[in-house]
Amino acid sequence: MARYNTFQDAFGKVWEYFVVERHPQAMADDGYCAWFVPATGDKCAIGCLMTDEEASESRYYNELELRDFMRGRAIIPEGDAWFQFLNLLQAAHDDYEPSDGDFHAFIETRLRVVANEYKLAVPGEAMNERHGEPS
Repeated sequence: MARYNTFQDAFGKVWEYFVVERHPQAMADDGYCAWFVPATGDKCAIGCLMTDEEASESRYYNELELRDFMRGRAIIPEGDAWFQFLNLLQAAHDDYEPSDGDFHAFIETRLRVVANEYKLAVPGEAMNERHGEPS
């Protein structure tokens, strides 16, 4: 069994890491987004789904190598749908530019788009099933 068996589980972890805990965007010394920055402990959207050890070990992998690493370590289950989902989570992190304003507002907005597309619950905003309104 994988650590994250559902999109909801993985989404909830990314939401908690960036929106609730307000971690910064993970940036390497070269100014590009990074899976993991050992000096600060910062992680990207995919990186926050891993332990520090796993993130450190995989930080130089390309996307395909990272997907295989995550499957091999039973972080995510098999299936191409997971690759597409992780790409959307990662884009919510990587697409931010300082000209977009506040990083946390940006990633929250982008994660809400992912939640809507995948029909996921936004943590802390449980919907009343009868009326479709926040409970």
